[in-house]
Amino acid sequence: MRKLGPLLIILFIAGVGVSLALTDDSSVFNIFLFTQSLDREVIKAEQIVDKRREELLNDLQPSVNQLILDGQTYDQNTNLRDQFASFNELNEALKVYVDRVVPIINKIIKTADFETIESSIDTLSEEDQLLAVEMLFYQKERLNYLLALNTLLEELAEQLENFEELFYTTVPPSKPILYLESVTYLFEEIEKIHSQFVTSTEAYHIAKTNYYLILSNMSVNDYFFGR
Repeated sequence: MRKLGPLLIILFIAGVGVSLALTDDSSVFNIFLFTQSLDREVIKAEQIVDKRREELLNDLQPSVNQLILDGQTYDQNTNLRDQFASFNELNEALKVYVDRVVPIINKIIKTADFETIESSIDTLSEEDQLLAVEMLFYQKERLNYLLALNTLLEELAEQLENFEELFYTTVPPSKPILYLESVTYLFEEIEKIHSQFVTSTEAYHIAKTNYYLILSNMSVNDYFFGR
């Protein structure tokens, strides 16, 4: 699964607040703070568990794939105790993530007031408006992918609930085959959406950095005499 860099770009904005304090119009700064706050809240939500989403999936998917591969040649003499011990540990971590992290992230995203922050864009200069629109577009896009990922993770946790039991089911023969195919399909969908999330997040980071340059280049004179 594709690696994702830090969701929060560490940007130093010292001095910008002082400049903004001298003017009533701080829309350009508030738009940045809005996106920054969302980034921090999402990261904070993942920090309440030991395994974050990307690490968890990178460990869980090969564990399941190996068991599916072992199942193709399984007989009663095959010992899969260690493999299932590892899987069960990771599956438990998935349940914890879905139970504790997913609801928090979903709430953060669904309650984010993009409408209000977008209504302030027209107070910016034309050039700054374009940068703000781009940053907010990619922020919304990547968060929508994250919502989709969370839905798939919930489905996966539900599907894997009976993985070991159905793994050993032989009657009817089609039942375990169809089940394992559905699990494989879910992982494929998760990987696809995760890849889109990573691509969108990378574009968001670039747009966010470009927007931040507005703040870093500001001075008191910019506010009093125009940019």
